[in-house]
Amino acid sequence: MNQRTTKSIKRSSPGESSKGRKPSSPSGKLAAKNTGRQKKSLGNLAETAQGRARNALLIDRQLDGNPQASTLILSTAERKALKAAAHHLDPVVIIGQEGLSEAVIRETDRSLKAHALIKVRVAGDDRETRQAMLEALCETLACAPVQSIGKLLVLYRPKDYS
Repeated sequence: MNQRTTKSIKRSSPGESSKGRKPSSPSGKLAAKNTGRQKKSLGNLAETAQGRARNALLIDRQLDGNPQASTLILSTAERKALKAAAHHLDPVVIIGQEGLSEAVIRETDRSLKAHALIKVRVAGDDRETRQAMLEALCETLACAPVQSIGKLLVLYRPKDYS
């Protein structure tokens, strides 16, 4: 008789491969290591964004002499990292039907000093009015517009702003 016919064929269970090991899956240890690397790189990008924004702010202050007249400019990578960091945030400031008032500007300034990255909800339905409010806030408070989706605005200014 042939040896092939006399040997019993071992069938593997659904969770095992032919060598007796479980196949690697995306939810295994390797995937966990990769997500750790991605989170670490986002943290580095956020730190880089803060450093560059701080430097840009200092340069603008030196050129203009008036910190209220300058707006921060963020690179695409910095903006991407800040968008990711702002994803889980809730709106801190709500602009009502009366629009931008001194109280709203003071509250936005206070929130930027405390958090550096904030969301602002605008109650108006007109897109152009919301965009004008975003530009006015950024010019008045020397902050950077990170994102504008619908009625939500995301603003950023380094914490050590004086």
